[in-house]
This record gives sequence, structure tokens and C-alpha cells, in this order.
Amino acid sequence: VGILRILKLARSFRKHPEQHTREVRQRRVRSLVSNLLRVLNIQPTEYNRKFVPKGAALIVANHKSNVDALSLIKLLGSGESVVPLTFVTKTELSKKKVTKAVLELLEAVMLDRESPREAGEAALAISERLRQGYQVCVFAEGTRNDDPNIIGEFKAGALKPAYRAYRAILPVSIVFSENVLSKKGPLDLLLHLVKERKLDLLDLDVRSLADQYLTMVTTNASTNLEEITEYLGMATYLIELKSRMVIPPPGELGGQNEADLERDRLVARLLEYSSYKAVIPGFYELWEKRSRIYLKRASALDQDIVFNQEAPLPEGVDPIKIHTAMQKIYDRLEE
Repeated sequence: VGILRILKLARSFRKHPEQHTREVRQRRVRSLVSNLLRVLNIQPTEYNRKFVPKGAALIVANHKSNVDALSLIKLLGSGESVVPLTFVTKTELSKKKVTKAVLELLEAVMLDRESPREAGEAALAISERLRQGYQVCVFAEGTRNDDPNIIGEFKAGALKPAYRAYRAILPVSIVFSENVLSKKGPLDLLLHLVKERKLDLLDLDVRSLADQYLTMVTTNASTNLEEITEYLGMATYLIELKSRMVIPPPGELGGQNEADLERDRLVARLLEYSSYKAVIPGFYELWEKRSRIYLKRASALDQDIVFNQEAPLPEGVDPIKIHTAMQKIYDRLEE
């Protein structure tokens, strides 16, 4: 019901923005987020609330998971004096209907990370939001980083809008949200349990792992049908494997039974998936470097080069040697 109301409010806001005050829109979004976090059994906790400005400010935070923004809306939207909150976010999020509606109601600043021109326009829009009294949150790393021990490099220019608008800057550290079941699959959870319990993958106790997995899934149950189906599918697989290891089927009592072979397949699958995850940060780093490179379209040579046949060659330059060098270059090109 809350989602339908948000969608309806967003449609009305697009047509008649003057009819919906900022306070009402902010309150509706906070209500939706509070209900969503309660359903997902997520209870964010804040520390050092006394440092949060009571007016407009640029909130610079790291980014661990998809619940980071929800947690900030929940925490910053509580208390005696509530300041309007908005976000700087990538344009890809506007492709999802509900997310787009929420971002529109918050008057979020949309950023196309591949367009330098839009980046400049977004910086001006952030400064304007700050002047309008918003607290603007920017995830300065530019992408999610679920490694609990690493904070990524902050993007250059993330703080400039606050300087332009003469507003406070509030650094925020988000921790542990990467453990929430969001945008992760069953294999991620299994690897998390293996790492947390300091288990040896090559000598894995599947029965113990199955019990811990079931406990984790039931404690952090998701309402997303597609997502929870994946976790329950893995849970069913682990339960079956555990039962076959405890009571092997007839005919498998001697030697290595099918359950042991299946356990080895699971271990191999986890090792392979772990190796894939290990190289992903390298690809992110390459993508970040590539995003900082801007190409200029090729133009005709005669537009950039002015030939002056009457101009003398510099002293010491032998035209014969120049001709010989150019001929060698052409010969190589033909090869």
C-alpha cells in the first residue's frame, strides 16, 4: 500500500509540483522507508548524533550496500529537528519505477557518470540544493565497496559544492551494512560464513555450515520473492546434502559415497566463486581509471596543420634525412 501511495504521489508531483510541499513529500518517503526496514528486520543504529548539523549540509559517506540510503533516511529523519534530505545518485537508478518515484519526491540530483558535462551541471545542482536548505548525501566512492576493511578513494570534486554554497560538511562512516542480504546471492552468504567462522574450505564441515546458513537466512529473511527463492534453493540443497552425509543411502556405505562427491563439488564451486570475487575489484579499478579518460574525436589534418612552403627549415635540419625517415615509416606501414 505504501509503495502504491508513493507512486501515486510521484505522478501527481510531476504534473502539479506546486501542490505538494517539500515537508509532505519528505514525510511520505520517510514513512515508506521505515516500514520497509521494519519488514526486512533491519535496525540501523547511529553514533555521535550531536555532530549532525541542524541545517543544510553536505553529507559525505562511504557506500557498503543498497540499504545505506534507506538507513540514512531513517536515522536523519528522526529527532527533534528534521532537515530535508536528498541524494546524489546515478541515472541508472531512475530505470526502476519505485526508486525513480522516491528520487523525484526527494528532488535528488541525477548524475551520468560517463558525461563530464553532466557532472558539472550536477555539481551546480548540488550547490543549489544546499542553498535551498537540503542536507545532500553523496557517496563519494562512486560505487559500492563491500570490503569491511577498505574505504575506496573519494571522487575528486565531491566536496566542492559545499564550498560554493558555504555549507557544512558532515563525514559519515557506514559499517556492517554489507552483511545485510541485499544484492548478494547464496554463495556470497556461504563464503561470508566460512570467513566469519574461520572454516577451512578444503576441509569443510557441511553439516555445521548448513545449520549456520539456515540460521542466517531465517534471521535475515527478505520479502523479495525472487531473492528468497535463491536462498531457499541453496538451503534445500544443503539440508539434503547434510542428511545424506549423516545417513548414507543403501549401497553407499563403503568408500566415498555420492554425498562426499557432492561436498567436493560444493567446495570446488565455492573456491571458483571466491576466485572470481577476488578479481572483481581489479575490474572496478580499471573501470574507474577508464572513466577519467576523455577522448577527442579525430578531425581532418588540414584543419589543424597549416603548411607554409616558404618558411625556411630550422638550422641544422637536413631535408634529405627527414625524407629518408618518413620513407622508412611508410615502408613499415605497408608491411
